[in-house]
Amino acid sequence: MALTLAPPRPRVREVLSSVYLRMLRVPDAEALRRWDDMQMTVLLERHCKRPRVYELVLGEWDRRAKAERRTAQRRQADLAFKSAHYEAVHAAFLAAEAECNGVLLNKAGIAAGVEPTSLFYGPQSRAMKYASEELRNCWTEGRHARLTLAEFRRQSREGRPE
Repeated sequence: MALTLAPPRPRVREVLSSVYLRMLRVPDAEALRRWDDMQMTVLLERHCKRPRVYELVLGEWDRRAKAERRTAQRRQADLAFKSAHYEAVHAAFLAAEAECNGVLLNKAGIAAGVEPTSLFYGPQSRAMKYASEELRNCWTEGRHARLTLAEFRRQSREGRPE
């Protein structure tokens, strides 16, 4: 007589709970992530006396509120960072303008109608194309470096934004 082993059975309470929720047409926590607030409100109204439904819906609303708070905090930090970068670049622009006696554009830049501040915010290739010789010397000699957002981010991570 051969002995066969039965596969392990899931706990009865878990199976009954999931079957019962499916009979009531109540989604699980993963399915609730795809629902909008109105659908969850209707679900809560239909099954308000069921603690599991109440727990699922309130848990999902709490998860969404936390995610919204984290997103808002990230946006606020990003805005503050970009503002600090703008101030640093504007200070570099003013210093370079004073050192170059206001001559920041070459003839091609003047003819193209380039705004001098755009040399500090725009792409490196464009800045070098339209910058005056004096301004290029300021940048290459390191007196007033062009501070890109990526460079500013790297310097701030190292703790030394210039």
